[in-house]
Amino acid sequence: MEVKLTQILNIAQEVVLNARLRKMLTMVTVVILTLFAPATASANEPAGTASEKTLHHSEIAQRKASTAQEYRTLPVTGKNSGKSDCTEVRRNLKKLREAGQKQAVCFEWKTPKNRAPRKGVTAPSVVDDAVWCTSIGKNQVYLTRNSICSAHDVIMLVVDTATDIILGKAYGLLEQEIDTKNTSTEFSEYMKFTLVESDVIADLITVRVEATCSLDKSCKQDTEPWGTPRPITVGTSIDGTWTRSWTDNTGNKPFLITYDLVVEIAGSIATTGWGGDKEQFDGQFYVRCDNEVSKYAGCVAPDFTPTFEISDEYYAARAFIGATQENMSTHPGWENHGKPLHRESSAEEEEDNRKVICKDGSFTANPDTPDATCDEYPFARSKESGRNFGVTSGAECQQYWVEAEMIGGQEYLILFNNGDDVPASAKCGRASMPSSHNTGVGGELGRKTVKWRLLENDPYWVDAGASDES
Repeated sequence: MEVKLTQILNIAQEVVLNARLRKMLTMVTVVILTLFAPATASANEPAGTASEKTLHHSEIAQRKASTAQEYRTLPVTGKNSGKSDCTEVRRNLKKLREAGQKQAVCFEWKTPKNRAPRKGVTAPSVVDDAVWCTSIGKNQVYLTRNSICSAHDVIMLVVDTATDIILGKAYGLLEQEIDTKNTSTEFSEYMKFTLVESDVIADLITVRVEATCSLDKSCKQDTEPWGTPRPITVGTSIDGTWTRSWTDNTGNKPFLITYDLVVEIAGSIATTGWGGDKEQFDGQFYVRCDNEVSKYAGCVAPDFTPTFEISDEYYAARAFIGATQENMSTHPGWENHGKPLHRESSAEEEEDNRKVICKDGSFTANPDTPDATCDEYPFARSKESGRNFGVTSGAECQQYWVEAEMIGGQEYLILFNNGDDVPASAKCGRASMPSSHNTGVGGELGRKTVKWRLLENDPYWVDAGASDES
């Protein structure tokens, strides 16, 4: 049977009015998510007839579905390395001259003015993208849960130590990409250095990169092809891949990878660093390996905060979580509005949280909720559970329930709440929720915990379609 949008809204309005008369309730939130599969479909409805209802989902639900970012951008940190930084080198020309050095090479981590992007002008392309983030932007670090990527410009100046005159300038592009696997303790890094421009008069320019992934023996790293100086000319590139592995298999181990770029121009050798303390991109090439999640050890980029998107399959639970995020003044887990949730890895703490919110004796399943269970948000397996913020009974939470209603011959799950029972100051939300939706979300969170290798106190966002619209 085909049901028009106006019919759904009229029937929904009648359901609401009846609910008000029958239960003397103020219905603040009614979510009829026809975008998702109904609880019971009509046997006579041909496949595909739900498309009209799907098209108007936003009109019915009055919610915006947000999409988790595919990557995140880390803030710029650190500064030019003190190693051969041009400001520092030119400040100490006298010492260099007295040491018998006629010229010095120094570095600036920035884009040359003639290649800086200008409004309405596209910067000239000099090389094909070697890593996934080059086309996104340069001179910043981008990451996903399993990759760290950067493409940064570096200027090399040759300075006369007697006159402080710049004898020549070269410009290079350094691209790098670290890739991890959540089921392997081995991770790799591809790096490419391109000498884009140079007016330096020199018979030979060589480049070498030194990388350190651990000061102890917990990280095994090969040195080729960057271990020895390699000659380079304008318009050419040097590239290669490091293979690294965590040598231990117990607990977890963080690896802060640091680098030194060593360049020789006309007999003068200079070094600049990045990734290290107080250097450019300070602390941003950070990999963590562990054997604490699932039966496999693996590695991730833990600075990436993932987003747990509540599946449309569990639309009633999604509606409950989204409503709680909107109605609580702290907006827990709602990106750009509140703070992320953090994993609670202790099963004992998780059960203690659940005992306070759902097992304290104050919960009564709504008789109109099919296969009712007690659902809570923030999750019991998060540090943001109401118990951790002084809640001593689930009765203190915002209260919601789900009812099954027949609309146009189909059964839909509708989320209700009593307006007086959703105070913004509440530290949690509690709902009478169908078991399949409650356990479905819990199972998905468990699988994401493994995929993202979320350890104790690791942050994550929750996307349940919460809307800025009133």
